[in-house]
Amino acid sequence: MLNLLNDWHVGARSAALAAALYASMGFGGGYADGRGLWARQPNAGLHLLTTGVLGLNVYLVICIAGYTHSGLEKGGRPWVLYGFALLVASSLLRASAYAGATSLLMGLAALAWCAAFGLQSAHMLPVFWRPRADGAGGCDG
Repeated sequence: MLNLLNDWHVGARSAALAAALYASMGFGGGYADGRGLWARQPNAGLHLLTTGVLGLNVYLVICIAGYTHSGLEKGGRPWVLYGFALLVASSLLRASAYAGATSLLMGLAALAWCAAFGLQSAHMLPVFWRPRADGAGGCDG
């Protein structure tokens, strides 16, 4: 997975964010493998794979495809990066919870996760509830 990062041409924000997904897959797989450097905490890798990879994938698809199919430009949305950072933080907090302070770190991870999708909902739901900005119908374009 980490080798696939060589194929990304990082210049666009969405490409950089998608590259973070591959990094999460690589490190999560390394943890979940149960051998080598991280053999003591394979569940930490499962948290990286679920909260990191799955959560970031859903978040990015809604951000990118949601705007594309609404006829809007995808640039100039700093909240996307804030939510992305919250999801990465949530994933790292969950993975590190096995080192100690489990309840505190899991609680903070849950807050960060909910804050990211709450932020996305606040910005995306109005986009989904109104007609397309470009006048096209449905998922055209």
